[in-house]
Amino acid sequence: PALDLARVRETALALGGDLDAVRETVAPMTAGLLRAVALRVAADDFAALADLRALHAEAAVADAAYAIPAAGIAVSNGSGRLVLDRGVLQGSALAGNIGRSTFSGAAFALQLAPAVTLNRIEGDVDADLPEALALTRRLAGRRGEAALAHVESLRGRAAGRVEYTTDHGQSPLTVDVARLRASGRYRGVPFPLEITHGALRYSGERLAIRSLSGSVGRSRLQQAAADLTLGARGAVRSASGTAQLALDELYPWLASLEGLRPALRDVSAVSGTALVRVTRLSGPLADPAALDFEVAAEPQRVRANLAALPGPLTIASGTLYATPQSVRLDRVAASFVDASVGLSGTVEPPGGAARQVRLEVQQVALGPQAIAWIDQRWGIPAPLMPQAPIALADVKVEWSDGAKATQRAQGAATLAGGARAEFDLGWRKEELELRRLAIKDDYSDFDLRLKWAPPAAAELGFKGRLAHRTLLRILAAPPATGTRLEGDFQAAIHMREPLRSSATGTLAAEGLDFSR
Repeated sequence: PALDLARVRETALALGGDLDAVRETVAPMTAGLLRAVALRVAADDFAALADLRALHAEAAVADAAYAIPAAGIAVSNGSGRLVLDRGVLQGSALAGNIGRSTFSGAAFALQLAPAVTLNRIEGDVDADLPEALALTRRLAGRRGEAALAHVESLRGRAAGRVEYTTDHGQSPLTVDVARLRASGRYRGVPFPLEITHGALRYSGERLAIRSLSGSVGRSRLQQAAADLTLGARGAVRSASGTAQLALDELYPWLASLEGLRPALRDVSAVSGTALVRVTRLSGPLADPAALDFEVAAEPQRVRANLAALPGPLTIASGTLYATPQSVRLDRVAASFVDASVGLSGTVEPPGGAARQVRLEVQQVALGPQAIAWIDQRWGIPAPLMPQAPIALADVKVEWSDGAKATQRAQGAATLAGGARAEFDLGWRKEELELRRLAIKDDYSDFDLRLKWAPPAAAELGFKGRLAHRTLLRILAAPPATGTRLEGDFQAAIHMREPLRSSATGTLAAEGLDFSR
């Protein structure tokens, strides 16, 4: 026969309602049936029979409604098996509903004497996430509340296993989620977050994420994995994944983060998208600049406004590999104003005060605006200003920042009018050294060397033949009169002490205007 659980509740309260253990155990029972009930009482004397720990009871329960006050859990449609022994109420093979969530294969242990204490609860859960978040905060206590304090809203469902136990000294709550679909808001992130697939494990201040896919605003995340330490000293222990980033949405937020401001101070705006693959990431959450990482990014029509350039920089294709120690570029195609470039190279370290930059430029095209910017930035002497357009190929560029900053560029070029050139150019501070400029076309074939170190000295070397028709082709401001140079000539000019100047070799010239 079956016993009505509500009547059992009334009887128990009538007989032992003055006992805290009885009152707190049976008062939350409002409905259900008990079957296969077994009851046994054993004590050394009559007085001991009143002790709840003398009672042993077993029953199967169905259609039950029950609350576990210590956990804030209200169960409906409950079923399973209950055993009361030595003052501990235990449940096994339990199933039922908790609000909009369901559980199965569950068990619990509720200490009734000498005081009511929830020792353990576990089970497989298909959870409504808003309800689960509220329950998790209650069960996890102050430590859990601190870890989850930044979760502002949460919607969706998750399926997995929940375990709560006071048997060990660390966090009593462990949550293993095998299937997850969720959306919500996290404090400090100004975009909606959505998870379409993934698994996670939460235990104390540790959060492990596996195979996570979803979105942050318009950005998309795929197959992400992370091992996080939460709380006041939160850190990324490890992380990896792939993301498609909407840079126009993300950049203002990233630039507002204190840890990233120094690295982004010379960038005023970014748009476009980028495919980013993170293969290594670790470090403190509170200090992004201290993170250790290995990232590969494939820009897709990325457009950025940089303080150093006269117009927006557009990166159409290529790959950038970044670590804290270096940035490596692989066949990056970029353009700004009327210039375009395809290059590979390295920057070490990317944010340091003494950067070393090495670039291999596959091709460069320079128009009038780009040449004017180069002149403004590096001060090309007026007689040497080239005429646009210029096309360069197989160029190697090296430069360094800091107290001993140096720059050097070597390569070949096609100048205006089809003239071919090879060059080796170096500069530092106010000193320019043209180690070699060789130009050849239908009219000229010569090598030029120039060292320009104002206001002290200059050096000049010339070998070959230069025709006026070539100057008309390649220079932005060619000589007004017919000019010809031919010979093999070297000169050292002391600007402060002209009498110390010297010259050797032979030089035949026509139309030179030294007044310019």
